[in-house]
Amino acid sequence: NGTISSKFIVVPGGYINDDGQFNALGKQGIWWTSTTTLNLNGATYDAFTSPAWSIYLNYNSGSVLQTSNNMQDGFSVRCLKN
Repeated sequence: NGTISSKFIVVPGGYINDDGQFNALGKQGIWWTSTTTLNLNGATYDAFTSPAWSIYLNYNSGSVLQTSNNMQDGFSVRCLKN
């Protein structure tokens, strides 16, 4: 539970794996990226044909990691108001 300069309040909601089991509630927060495709270093990744990108935070670390995961996993989403 913390904030960063953009005032994004982090609540580690855990995740649901592809077996439907909840894991890491209160310990990890994983959010899907907002698009299904990602252009990285000249390569294009499509979430429907390859793992999708997500942002990963852990309760005992100040690091923010970008990871790729299978779309069968259930992660959090962040809703933004225009």
